[in-house]
Amino acid sequence: MNTLEAIYQRRSVKGYDPNHKITPEEEQKLLEATIQAPTSFNIQHWRFV
Repeated sequence: MNTLEAIYQRRSVKGYDPNHKITPEEEQKLLEATIQAPTSFNIQHWRFV
């Protein structure tokens, strides 16, 4: 996916399935991706729920 595709395919999810389970591997990939996101003023106040 290129940058323009990512911008145009972006969406806000307002409904979540509380019964959906992810594997530990999927969770690890998501956490690794989140630390790549830019932060405001490079403050990097990370908090994982």
